[in-house]
Amino acid sequence: MSRNKQSKWISVDERLPELLVDVLVCYSDGNVNIDFRLFTTGGFVRSDVTHWRPLPEAPKMKGSDNEQR
Repeated sequence: MSRNKQSKWISVDERLPELLVDVLVCYSDGNVNIDFRLFTTGGFVRSDVTHWRPLPEAPKMKGSDNEQR
């Protein structure tokens, strides 16, 4: 994905990701991690998530169906 096509950070006040989908999150203390919204509460594992973004696509690996050329 080129720099221009990378997804931008989305405020949790603007929109939330789908339930149980791993996303990259930014916490109120500035730390970044992978998290997901819980089915039971609709919230994240940690309650201080301020922004999120989809995870990037995995790299293409040699010898696989998506081999890099």
